[in-house]
Amino acid sequence: MGELIPYIKTLHERGIAISYRELKSRFIREDPKVCIRRIMDLCEKNNAVFTFCIVGVTAEDNPNVIKEIISRGHEIACHGYEHLRFDLLSYDEVYENLLKAKELFSEKFNYELKGFRAPYLKMSDNVTQALVDLGFIWSSSIEQNNAVHQNYNGIIELPIVVDDWEILIKRNKSSDGLLKAMESNANNGAVFLLHPWRVGQKKYIGALEMFFDKVNYPCVSTQELVRSKKGIALTGDVGEMSLIEIAKRTLTCV
Repeated sequence: MGELIPYIKTLHERGIAISYRELKSRFIREDPKVCIRRIMDLCEKNNAVFTFCIVGVTAEDNPNVIKEIISRGHEIACHGYEHLRFDLLSYDEVYENLLKAKELFSEKFNYELKGFRAPYLKMSDNVTQALVDLGFIWSSSIEQNNAVHQNYNGIIELPIVVDDWEILIKRNKSSDGLLKAMESNANNGAVFLLHPWRVGQKKYIGALEMFFDKVNYPCVSTQELVRSKKGIALTGDVGEMSLIEIAKRTLTCV
């Protein structure tokens, strides 16, 4: 299964208006690499760690960015080797995909992936079992209204309580709406999903900057959150870092 089919399927499920805003935000934007560095700069200024959930093929295409993220002390989690609808895959397909991602980061970056976020936030029993079998520790792939952590066969599920896509794209709110959501959900154990290529843009970065100024909670790695349950995890998915990558992966791998 290539990446174009599940993306089109997901857009169809979302409807015309939401899909239009989604495509507009994805194709009319600042350079994602600039946004990623802007996020890291702001986090480091505020003694915060950011968790980047990165697709394997994106890491292969952008090794210098991955090395920079690691060298600057931020966390990387698995977002699949390819950005697929994992809920539509068999156990063997999920296992192979996740194994390729783990081996890539281990061999190319000397980095052990311990956490996972499902593309499109679509989980299944096959995915959970593959995570267990491959030695992952945590997942953050389910949205809910509270930050209560769950244990699924040994995988700690850290629910997402704030999703920038939900607020900025689905609800069509401004950066003020995103800030209000972060402020109202600032509790120990909370996970925020803030796509770096979106929230790192100049028109949205102010929401995160003001959050740091107003809220007195430590922002820690997701791995640390699993251990201590204290603080907030700022996380974000990185599916590609250029329009060329999108074209290459969607038009040639249907």
